Amino acid sequence: MQNEPEKSSGPPIFTTKTFPIYVTFFAWGLGTGSLQLARPLFAFEVTGDIFLVSFLVASSSLARIIAGPLTGYLTDRWGRKPLVIAGAALRGLTTLGQFYSDSYLPFFVLEFIGQMGVSMWTTSTGVLVGDVTTPENRGRVMAVRTMSSRIGFVAGPAIAGALALTLGLRYVFLFSTLTKLINLGVMFWISESRPEEARQRAQEKKGENVEKKPGLIASLFLTKTFIALALVTFGLSMMQMGVFQTLVPVHTQEEVGLNEFEIGNLVSFASIIALLVAFPNGMVSDRFGRKASLVPGMLVLGGSAVLLAISGNYLGIVLMMTLYGIAEGMVQGSTQVYAVDLAPADRRGTVVGVWSIFMSLGGMVTTLLVATLYTAFGALIAFNGVAAFLIVSALVLAFMAKETAGRRRLAGPSSETPPPSPETT
Repeated sequence: MQNEPEKSSGPPIFTTKTFPIYVTFFAWGLGTGSLQLARPLFAFEVTGDIFLVSFLVASSSLARIIAGPLTGYLTDRWGRKPLVIAGAALRGLTTLGQFYSDSYLPFFVLEFIGQMGVSMWTTSTGVLVGDVTTPENRGRVMAVRTMSSRIGFVAGPAIAGALALTLGLRYVFLFSTLTKLINLGVMFWISESRPEEARQRAQEKKGENVEKKPGLIASLFLTKTFIALALVTFGLSMMQMGVFQTLVPVHTQEEVGLNEFEIGNLVSFASIIALLVAFPNGMVSDRFGRKASLVPGMLVLGGSAVLLAISGNYLGIVLMMTLYGIAEGMVQGSTQVYAVDLAPADRRGTVVGVWSIFMSLGGMVTTLLVATLYTAFGALIAFNGVAAFLIVSALVLAFMAKETAGRRRLAGPSSETPPPSPETT
């Protein structure tokens, strides 16, 4: 079947299954966008220590490492919807608690717990989207999902900046809690999407009568393709969490002299750029393959890190935000699309959960590393080091990884693609 010509358009991207998902991602993006500004600024406000700000983000990544793989496994056992609801509820409760926090320690503990909820939500919704899509339309559906988030990201930081200047920074956390209530309300309209293969596999495990399927680890997680994807995912997280979400707000405030409202507007500006790029990138990904968007996107992301290293004025930061927005629109959803492409239907949650480890590792390890370099040697060394890693990872993906979609698939199945399990044959 893989040698048959693909349809030019593929399955529709707006259906009764996908539209509510787009709504939940908009609400999530609205809350996350607001916290992108408030979290590092609040931590810096109560500590005055940029390393403690980075430690907060790094510890949050540890929470995701714990929750992500477990969530992926449980989505295959229990279904996608229960984990989506649990993740949104947990994050909403912790941001409500952060509204009442007045020191670093309780804020830190709540953030750690809340990031488990974030990991539960992002992993389970990623698996859910994989269930309701095919390789022919997955890139575009993920792109619309990203656009829905980006619309929220555009408004979120601006709302956060306005709230911080008028009512105080802590009210941003209350606003984020309200967005999670929207998520929970919409979830009642979303049906369970776990494939029958995964349902049967879970039932067999309960009866302790399941056929052993050796070779998944060796045939997937140790392939050059998955290793290259893991490297790119690690680098993307390095830039997103270690630099953009942690150091950029403080760096632009302390070194460039921007206030909260100006920083919030620039973050929103980058989200607008990503929003405009996302859907055309999804079309490129479905038509020409995942690497056609991921490789140039990672190179542009590296260019934004270089520009951040050398920019000392407002215009330079605007240019950096422009490049970052372009790269975000190209890379953000494409890594998860690639992971979903590689996963057998009956173990999609497990594979996506393992893939999420590398996103979280990038946030945990590199956030502390980049913060240490920034503190000890300055922005030039820290941000150029990030740029070098991003460029190298792009080249590894370009030359090592096999394509999973687009015209390259017409050549036949990849030698690295794991054989389907009996349930999916």
